Amino acid sequence: MIIRDKEKKHHRVIICDDNSEQLEQMKIVCRETLHMADADVLVYSSGTDMYEDIRTGKFTENGIRTVVFLDIEMPGIDGVELGRQIHECLPDWVVVFITAHPEYAIKGYEARAFRYLLKPLTGESVQSVMGDIHREYSGIHRMLLSLPGMEEPVRLDDIVYISAEDKYTMIYTRVGRITDRTSLAELEEMLREYGFFRIHRKYIVNMRYHREISKGRLILSGGEELPISRRRESVYREILMKKMEKDLGK
Repeated sequence: MIIRDKEKKHHRVIICDDNSEQLEQMKIVCRETLHMADADVLVYSSGTDMYEDIRTGKFTENGIRTVVFLDIEMPGIDGVELGRQIHECLPDWVVVFITAHPEYAIKGYEARAFRYLLKPLTGESVQSVMGDIHREYSGIHRMLLSLPGMEEPVRLDDIVYISAEDKYTMIYTRVGRITDRTSLAELEEMLREYGFFRIHRKYIVNMRYHREISKGRLILSGGEELPISRRRESVYREILMKKMEKDLGK
């Protein structure tokens, strides 16, 4: 059964760009477009500095919806690597890549960015992406999977993949594993509309954790490798490409 989680009410924006002029321009656009207080729009001119604040625990997932605008090209820790670190440490944060070069968007896809925006940011582009974030996070990212054998529901966004093992179904999440007796066919039907895809008779994956496909294996962002059948691979690639085109605004 799919149920809905509580919605986060307060929002915060963080912008990270090594170009001081563009950083200030983006801050003004975000404040004026989103009608946010100055304290709710934080800025960093270095990916390394922002990573240190994340690593040392300055930020916590405390009920605030945090949207991060990351420049992809930065010295030291670039936006792609910083996006990966955010995904690992603060998975509830929403990452939006900003770049002057759209070809870099494909490179950063594995960091699970919500969207890619071209510089310079405009009020229209910021308003559009924030509206999309609100709609998305009022939907799938608040959804929980609740099964009879579970002690408590699990967020769909935390499920990495599901496998059929003997008489059981194993649900692998970011933090552990859940054993259940619900069939893979039932879960496939239940989860299909939420970005999950059955890549093999024994595996269902959350497409948000996609990294690459190589030699008949699907490699996920955490390094897990799963077999993908030839018949299902072409459909999977087609769905993935449509999602990437949507994220790039094509």
